[in-house]
Amino acid sequence: MAFRFLHMADIHLDTPFSGREALRDTLRDALRDALCEAVETAIRESVHAVLIAGDLFDSENLSYATLRLVREQLGRLTDAGITVLYATGNHDASPALKVLELPSEVVVFSAARPRLAEVRDTFGQTVGIVAGAGYPQAIVRDNLARSFPRRDSRIPTVGLLHTQLYELSGAGTDWAPCSLADLAAADYNYWALGHIHKPQSFQGGRVWYPGCLCGRDYGETGPRGAVLAEIGDDGAVSTQFVPLSGIGWLDVTVTDLREVTDFDTLRERVQHAIVAQMEGLGAARLMVRVQISGPCGLYRRLTDASAQENLDGLAQDLCDRLGALDVTAVARGVTRPIDVREWRGQPHMLSQMLDMLEEAARDDAALDAALSEIPPDVGLYGAHGKTESEKRAYARQLLNDLPQRLCEKMIKEDE
Repeated sequence: MAFRFLHMADIHLDTPFSGREALRDTLRDALRDALCEAVETAIRESVHAVLIAGDLFDSENLSYATLRLVREQLGRLTDAGITVLYATGNHDASPALKVLELPSEVVVFSAARPRLAEVRDTFGQTVGIVAGAGYPQAIVRDNLARSFPRRDSRIPTVGLLHTQLYELSGAGTDWAPCSLADLAAADYNYWALGHIHKPQSFQGGRVWYPGCLCGRDYGETGPRGAVLAEIGDDGAVSTQFVPLSGIGWLDVTVTDLREVTDFDTLRERVQHAIVAQMEGLGAARLMVRVQISGPCGLYRRLTDASAQENLDGLAQDLCDRLGALDVTAVARGVTRPIDVREWRGQPHMLSQMLDMLEEAARDDAALDAALSEIPPDVGLYGAHGKTESEKRAYARQLLNDLPQRLCEKMIKEDE
């Protein structure tokens, strides 16, 4: 019989969000709602187990409402005959959390030494084995994966661990570091991991980070949810990522605004960029950050004393039109649109410098003369070992955007 389970991680309930109080409450509720949606999905899909790979909570400072919600939702799962297996992570390793009054049927892995737990169907038949280990304290530098026992049964076996893979960040982290080779050595059918907030899989879908259940900031964009997995009698694994978050975070950068000289046009361009990124997000409510950068016809209005007021007005207009929870607009590196050609052939230093750059870009002798001025002990970084022709090509690549940058710098200083 196939072993079906829902794998989630990094819920971080009761995260202390910043910002407006009403918005903080909405974001905290979104984490709770995502957990409820995960429970609904598990029951609807008739899974045998729900695996929580750490950081169910953000800290020990839990509200009564969250404590009650967790007990109720995990109780719904156990009442439905679904086994809940929970391995603690670095955020929920506090001693205060180890005395939570969770349903007695919930299997909690809170020790560094792994142990095995059987998962049975409604007829009492063992359909899966889960090997799990947790964090006895917030920092675990030992490689816990190496202590997991090797699979010695034909029954589908899953490893449950909150860990940082060497392949993602290198060795020496504080979060039970291990390698994909360590995981493969146990010969499990599937590894249910937590800690990395970006959904991703390895080894042909046998190793999964589902990512955080619900995004919490602009570093956690894209669909957020859990992995619905099934291990067949033959050991074959099939997985499906299931979006579960009702809130989606978008971080949109808008450039190429040289010809934009009024706020209506700017709003249209920005709104178009936001809508283009909304596709596939699968979330009903949006948290949006818009970053405006590069040459823009409205550069003065976005950089002078009235800039913040203008950006706030743009953000509020976009929020109303999109029906978003919140929109933030920032200007970073906004510059005056400059046509370099307008500054050539004039009696000033900028024109002379532009002429020199143009000559070096088209004339080998001029470029070689410029390169010869570089001290031998400094050299041209990136050109070591290259032929003369390759050095010139490399140098010209470096010079490509220099005229534009030079104009921006000198004109700004002159102003």
